[in-house]
Amino acid sequence: MRKIRVKYRRGVFEPVEPVNLPEEEEAEVIVPEEPAWPEGASEENIRAGYDPEKVRRALRERTGIFSESEAEELIANIYRWREEGSRPAGSS
Repeated sequence: MRKIRVKYRRGVFEPVEPVNLPEEEEAEVIVPEEPAWPEGASEENIRAGYDPEKVRRALRERTGIFSESEAEELIANIYRWREEGSRPAGSS
């Protein structure tokens, strides 16, 4: 068993990294019970309750989370994704 990251979008959890599971296989997902937005914040006002020191602390805590090869792979993927684009063919 391993921990993976997912995004919750339109009522569906989507993996943000490769997952080696057979189609239709079920997996357990643990979700945080805390609100998605800081207290007082909302989609319309996402900066309410913003704490820059909390962000800095979180970044410091996660320094070194990727190995050198994982970081290089992520950077290569970002460049590839930029070249591929995210818009459907035919849109401007």
